Amino acid sequence: MAKKIKKLSDWEWTLTWSSLRYFCGRYTIASAYYPTDLVKNYGERLSDDQRRSLVDEIEKQIVYAKDKEDQMWLDADMEPWSALRNFLDESTWRDLVCEGPDIEQTIVTAFPCESKENGEFKTRWIPAGDYLKSGSTRTSVYEPYIKQIKEINE
Repeated sequence: MAKKIKKLSDWEWTLTWSSLRYFCGRYTIASAYYPTDLVKNYGERLSDDQRRSLVDEIEKQIVYAKDKEDQMWLDADMEPWSALRNFLDESTWRDLVCEGPDIEQTIVTAFPCESKENGEFKTRWIPAGDYLKSGSTRTSVYEPYIKQIKEINE
């Protein structure tokens, strides 16, 4: 039997939209944790249009921060917001063909997450299923094991 997902009520959407606009770009611990909480609580319940609206808003902040060279936000907060943006935008998702000395070939559906490390932008791949459950960017695909990056259903 298929699992039914309850869509957000108008009130929940208004709170989600307004709180995202409030937190994105702020310099607070709450700002850094908001993406995690949003995914864990509403990740499955957002409609395609709602996802697109949130993606567009986050993208504006990332572009603004890069244009203004806002090092504080880029260094501290961009990673969770980049993860949220790319998780919500499934066009960024890819199937990673992975293999290593201690794992057989496997395919992991993941999305890119951009962060700034040692003054340079770096992209890591976050498994979509793990992120939906936890909202955490701490789990990523071990880069040396990625043998091929493919479009989903390629």
